[in-house]
Amino acid sequence: MSFTDKIKGIGLPNLLIISLLSILFSFSALQVADHGLGFSITSASFRPRSLPGWYLKGDGDPGFLPINLPSFDRGYYLINFSSDENTVDVRMYTYPNSCIGKVYLDGIILSEYPCSTNISMSLEGLGGGGAYHMLALETRKVETDEAWEEVNGFLQIERAGTDFFWRVSALLCLSSIIWFLFLAMRGVSLAGYISKSAALLRDNRHISLMIVCAIIIRLLIMPSYMSVDLRYWALIFTENLVHKSSLDFTVLDPEYTVFHSECFMSHPPGWTPYSMAIIRLLFGFNWIYLTYLTKLPPLIGDLMIAYVIWSVGKAKMRSSHLHLILAVFLFNPAFIMNTAYQGKADSLCLGFLMLAVKNIKKKRFSVYYALSLVCKQLPIFLLPWFLFNQRIFKKLAYAGLIVLLLLSPYLYYDPILFFDRMTKTHLFKTPEGFTWINNLKGWSSGQIIELTSNLFLAYLMLVILISLYPKTRKYHAGALVYGLFIIFNRVVYEQYLLWTLPFMLMVYILEKDKAVLSAYMLISFSYLLSFESSAMLDRSIFGLWNIFLALIVAYTMLDLFLGLGRMVGDEGRS
Repeated sequence: MSFTDKIKGIGLPNLLIISLLSILFSFSALQVADHGLGFSITSASFRPRSLPGWYLKGDGDPGFLPINLPSFDRGYYLINFSSDENTVDVRMYTYPNSCIGKVYLDGIILSEYPCSTNISMSLEGLGGGGAYHMLALETRKVETDEAWEEVNGFLQIERAGTDFFWRVSALLCLSSIIWFLFLAMRGVSLAGYISKSAALLRDNRHISLMIVCAIIIRLLIMPSYMSVDLRYWALIFTENLVHKSSLDFTVLDPEYTVFHSECFMSHPPGWTPYSMAIIRLLFGFNWIYLTYLTKLPPLIGDLMIAYVIWSVGKAKMRSSHLHLILAVFLFNPAFIMNTAYQGKADSLCLGFLMLAVKNIKKKRFSVYYALSLVCKQLPIFLLPWFLFNQRIFKKLAYAGLIVLLLLSPYLYYDPILFFDRMTKTHLFKTPEGFTWINNLKGWSSGQIIELTSNLFLAYLMLVILISLYPKTRKYHAGALVYGLFIIFNRVVYEQYLLWTLPFMLMVYILEKDKAVLSAYMLISFSYLLSFESSAMLDRSIFGLWNIFLALIVAYTMLDLFLGLGRMVGDEGRS
């Protein structure tokens, strides 16, 4: 089929709709960028105690200029910014249990609030010309005089007046993406697909009720906790993207200017900024966003996994058994903990990966696999299986092109540095999590780096040898490679286990092997045990814990690859 025939197949109305949405999105995005150019936050810091003075970064001066300001015994937040305009309207928001009292601009008090969590005000007399200024915000705990350091909350400040354009931009971008994906993967209109999905839910009322209950449980747990990854990486990076007009600063600058933390991009942008940034722009920075919407992407991932389990199992087992398998997944405490409690993006990536495997014989495989790679690097481990066992070179090439397209905004400035952040950041991390390397007593950091570097080289050579050895079953090879990765890697976390669990359920659905369900329960228990030990116990107790995890993962990865083979109609050939 020629390119012209493919265009005709899409249809002129759909092409016009996509073009119109893209044009409107570009215009709205330019409005946001233009409106934000006159106000730029350059740095921020928090001072929990009285100091002789506050400090303002000088224009072009690497040092700091002292400013004589009143000090007080509560905590206060210092925000340095530059402005090209004489008057700028700003909005400040605190959450969850902190508030703002006094507000200073360059040492002069502007206003004093009893205890406000949402403030809109005009900063006047700035002079324009890109001059540097400083806001000092007195922060305290709600209904008390305790300092911010005991609150552990959020402070957000942005230029007012861009909300409408932000929401329009996010909505248009989301509409364009959804419309294009449905045309590319389904070949049907969005309205037709929604109608078909509604009918499907009506015909499966028990499953629909189960899904509703699973969602409610997750919603009840979401406000209770926010993981470090979500709090100090995803939130910070999303705010950086929202408030910065240049992608080079957004991606490559190790500091962020609003939250008192450091942020660097060490994950692909599928979770943030694409998922969280659209949600952030669409709904704003508020308690709903911080409590629930930040965890919406992994929740959607859980639903995608449930859909794959249902779609594979509906033709393989009775409805009562399928309901049980879905319940085993939807109400698994390990997935509930990872999604609703910690808010980590593993489920989102895993959902796209399972959709890719399910559709491996179809063209839409390329889109799903690309989306899984853009969410997290871990799906790369299935690449050898796709290459050697399935031989879908053309589809993988298309997936690579889609990945490059989605990464293109971040490859424009410095692709080498971007690649460095995606890889070296992980390869040269200090030992973390449940790794036996943590228990090397008396070893210097240099010796540990040398050891782990040699382990990684040994791992790469083993991967190559396993791939080239002709008599090695590819399923066993995949399990062995992943198990070696867990043993040799200097960073091991409990969520690495979650990736095997849905595929184990696929093995049970297709093979009816009850032993697989026992292994599924063992892996889930291991995840919860490792999670609790990391939170409550000294990790040195589990110095060899990751070797135990490696053995479990090696066993379950065998089932994972067997499950992949059964899902695509492979009856276990080498």
